[in-house]
Amino acid sequence: MKSNRVIFFVLVGLFSGCLFFDSLAQRGEESSLLWKITGNDLPRPSYLYGTMHMLCPEDFTMDPVVVNCFASTQQVVMELDIDDPTMMQKMTRLSMNAGGKNISSELTSGQLSQLDGFLIANYGMSMQQLGVMKPFTLYSMIVVKLLRCEQPVSFEMEFLRMSQQAGIEIEGLETVEYQMGVFDSIPATDQIEWIFAALKEKDDREGELAQMIKHYKNKDIDALYSLFIENPEYRKHLDVLLHERNKQWIPAIKEFIHEKPTFIAVGAGHLGSNEGVIAMLEKEGYTLEAVPYGTHANR
Repeated sequence: MKSNRVIFFVLVGLFSGCLFFDSLAQRGEESSLLWKITGNDLPRPSYLYGTMHMLCPEDFTMDPVVVNCFASTQQVVMELDIDDPTMMQKMTRLSMNAGGKNISSELTSGQLSQLDGFLIANYGMSMQQLGVMKPFTLYSMIVVKLLRCEQPVSFEMEFLRMSQQAGIEIEGLETVEYQMGVFDSIPATDQIEWIFAALKEKDDREGELAQMIKHYKNKDIDALYSLFIENPEYRKHLDVLLHERNKQWIPAIKEFIHEKPTFIAVGAGHLGSNEGVIAMLEKEGYTLEAVPYGTHANR
């Protein structure tokens, strides 16, 4: 399917966009998405970078400071090992309902008609074909279309290109099976609610996404946090989507950065708050220093 490549990045980190607003709040005046990791007898620094998984090409930039920090490391760590040749196959399989079940029967006739209209208009297929996908996958297909471009780009793909060019390895903090299992732990009824909330509020969501992209580019902490607290969609699943995963990443991150200088790129929603990766690494005795880069437009 034409959208598979795009949906892949939504599935591996959609909540980075939706939970992004939690990412850097509580960090005072420090607003960089790039953090230098030292201390605990690390022979050389490693770096932690907060990504946004999908952007339109005109919104995507890679600051030279980020490129230089990347070049100073010897391995790349992302949420998933995205250069695994079996990645897409696994993701596609795990995006489908068990036994090929079509969830159309779980929708009202009005909901089915509404979702069919969107899918046919945007993908040329109806729920007769796409209903075998898990609700979160269908939700992802809606969110993809909030971006007003046919071919979104991602930091992950750029870091993959850079790592291949430099001949360095990419590692993952978790497996595809684990990450998709996170979504499976959320009740399907909640995921179906997300679908129709997104369809109902599509115009509002597009505006929110545009604001989020603007604030991401400007690194405007206060504005990002304000957007987050106004959007209750994922609050009751915050632990499973974010905090529990952060905790599980810390031992692996420690092992990676003591093995060799490492560039760690994860969704920006994982960086901040008292339960974020930055705070957890600091609790482990590491020093995390914000690396300034870019400009703060409109400030």
